[in-house]
Amino acid sequence: RFGPFNPAMKSKLIQMNFVLEDLVKEMDMKDMQDTILLVFGDHGMTDDGNHGGATKDEVGAALFAYSPSPILGTANNIGK
Repeated sequence: RFGPFNPAMKSKLIQMNFVLEDLVKEMDMKDMQDTILLVFGDHGMTDDGNHGGATKDEVGAALFAYSPSPILGTANNIGK
């Protein structure tokens, strides 16, 4: 069992960061203006590696969103 501070977790997060960077670069290079990338975590984890329980650390999850185009618009056109 690996907790969030285990070296194996750091290695996996670095690996996944490279995957996301590659996806974002592809979206930008292929002019995918009408695409939104959403990446969700399915659960969090306690400092000792437990997950699947009901604690705040276990039920919290990450969300990453990216789009080459503004998703909500700009300050100039909000509400128009």
